[in-house]
Amino acid sequence: MTISVAALITVLAAIPGVYQFFLRFPEFLLTPVGVVCIVVRFGSFRVLQFLNPPVKVKRNRKKHTKKKSAAPKISEDKKDNELLVKNTNQLSQEIRK
Repeated sequence: MTISVAALITVLAAIPGVYQFFLRFPEFLLTPVGVVCIVVRFGSFRVLQFLNPPVKVKRNRKKHTKKKSAAPKISEDKKDNELLVKNTNQLSQEIRK
């Protein structure tokens, strides 16, 4: 439909009187542009739609997973906690040196 409207505008512009009219009043050139926009907006014929490739649907296979913390887990055993504190103190002293 848009191509036929463009062809009609071309045929009308080929007429000498219409060409002179558009040279004198260029604001009337917006009318054919508006007609093309109306045809495109409300026509929606989709004649060549079969030529477009189908849209791929992305599926999220992984659901939200909990992020692992970089901090070590604190156990309930006092010996493990004492070792953890001792190791972190040693690391901090090595970093300061």
